[in-house]
Amino acid sequence: MTRQERLIAIVVLGLIACGALAIHFGKPHLGKPGLVIEKVALTNEYGKVIRTERIHFPDRVQGFRSADAPITDLEATNLPPDTVYGRKLYGDDTAFIAQMSAVMMQTDRTSIHRPQICVTGQGWQIQKTEVIDIPVPLPSPYILKATCLTSTKTMPTADKRTYSSIYIYWFVAEHEMVADHPEALWAISRDLVTTGTLHPWGYVSCFTRCQPGQEGAYLQRMKRLISMSAPDFQLTPPGKVKQTASLPEPAPLK
Repeated sequence: MTRQERLIAIVVLGLIACGALAIHFGKPHLGKPGLVIEKVALTNEYGKVIRTERIHFPDRVQGFRSADAPITDLEATNLPPDTVYGRKLYGDDTAFIAQMSAVMMQTDRTSIHRPQICVTGQGWQIQKTEVIDIPVPLPSPYILKATCLTSTKTMPTADKRTYSSIYIYWFVAEHEMVADHPEALWAISRDLVTTGTLHPWGYVSCFTRCQPGQEGAYLQRMKRLISMSAPDFQLTPPGKVKQTASLPEPAPLK
C-alpha cells in the first residue's frame, strides 16, 4: 500500500468512526428509503409472522413466474430488530430459478453487512468478483452498477457433485446507489457528518445456482430479471445516472 492509499484509508476510517459516534450520541434526522415498502406480513420458514411489512418485489415480471419465500429465523434473529426484509423466488420455463432478496436498515447500520459473509457462510468458495452493468429502462433509462460474485461448491453427497453460483448485489438509498459495501458505509457516515441525516440504506441481492459452464447464460437471465423488476421495487434513481447500453437477449441454456 502506497503512502497516498494509506492516507485515503485513514480518512475513510475516520469518517466512518465519526458517523458511528453521530449515530450513538446524536439524534440524526432520518431520511426516506430507496426501496418500496408494503404493509404485508412476512413469515419465517416455520410460517410464523416476523414482520408486518416487507420490501416489495413484484409478483409479475415478464417471462418469469414468482413465489414468496421466507426469511429464515437465523437471519431475523441475527440482525437488528428494526431491519426490514423482502424475498421472492423467480423462475422461467427452463431450469433457471433465482432468489431476489433485500435487507434494509432503519436506525442501526449493522443491518447492512458484507455480502461475502452470506456467500462463504453457506460453504461457497468465491472464484471471481467483478462489477457489472445492468441496464434498467424505467422510470428513465439508467445503468445499475452491481457486484457479481461467481463461486463454486462441492456438495456433501455420494457423487460429490460441484455446482457454480452467481450472486449479484448492490446498495441503494433515497439519493444514491453503490455497488459495494465499503461505498455504502462511506456514504452513510458522510451524510451523517455533513448533513446530520441517517439514510435507511437497502442491500439488494439476486442468487442462483447452476451447473459449471452455465454461468454466462444464467448471468444474462439474472440481469434481465433485475432489469425488468427493479422499476417496481426500487425508487427513482438520481437524475445523473444515465443508460449507456441495452440489455442483450439471454443465451440458451445448455
